[in-house]
Amino acid sequence: MMRGLPLKEQAKANLAKARSMRKTSVPMLNHRQELFATLVVGGQTRREAYISAGYHCNNSQTLSVCASNLARHPLVMARMKELRDLQAERVIAQVTGIAEVQERKQAMTSKLRAAAETPLTHRDQIAAVHELNLMERVYDERPTITDNRTINIIVSSEKAKELTNNIANRLLELGSNDEE
Repeated sequence: MMRGLPLKEQAKANLAKARSMRKTSVPMLNHRQELFATLVVGGQTRREAYISAGYHCNNSQTLSVCASNLARHPLVMARMKELRDLQAERVIAQVTGIAEVQERKQAMTSKLRAAAETPLTHRDQIAAVHELNLMERVYDERPTITDNRTINIIVSSEKAKELTNNIANRLLELGSNDEE
C-alpha cells in the first residue's frame, strides 16, 4: 500500500499502475473490484469494503452474502493475495532494514568517540549510558508483585484456633525460606 493516501486513492493508484505496467499475474479487475480488494487487504470488513467500493444491496442479509461472493471471486481472491504478498514484502524489507543491536552500538560508540573532542554535558553522558543499558537489557523489566492479601478465618473452638495459628505460622516460615 502507498503511504499517506486514503484506501480509495490507493485502489485507484493500484488500478492505474496495474494497467500501465501490466506485470501483475492477475487478469484485469474492474475499478470496483480493485477497490474492494484494496480495502479488504487494508483492513476493512468485507461489508464495509463492498459498500465503499460502490456496490449496493437491498438489505443487510444480502449485503453480507454479496460481499462474501465478491471476496470469493477467483480474480478478486488472486488480487487480494497479490496485495497481501506485496504488503508482506514491504514489511520484510522494513524489518531487515532495521539496524541490529551491535550495529547501533558501534554507531553510537563512534559518535561518542567523535564527540569526545567536544565537551559533553553530564546529561548527554547519562543518556548515552542509559541507551546502552537498554540495548543490553540491563534493567529488570519484570513487574514487582506484592501480595498484601489478608485471610480472615472464623473458628468455633480453641482447638481449631490453635491448629489454624500453627498452619499460618508454618506458611510464614516457608515463605521466609523462599526469599533467602
